Amino acid sequence: MNLDMRVLEVDPIHRRIVLAVTNIPEDQPPRPETPPVVLPMDETHEEGFVPLEIPPIESL
Repeated sequence: MNLDMRVLEVDPIHRRIVLAVTNIPEDQPPRPETPPVVLPMDETHEEGFVPLEIPPIESL
């Protein structure tokens, strides 16, 4: 979807940009025939992270 936008605020410390939609043009690209499919990740933890196995540190 094409939108005309304007920057309202920039916060470089927190890496945040606040945008506002000023206009939605009538001329829009065609919608896809089939909706996108979200595939689940394999072998992931509940929070979406892959558990890492870290070997113990050997003393010298």
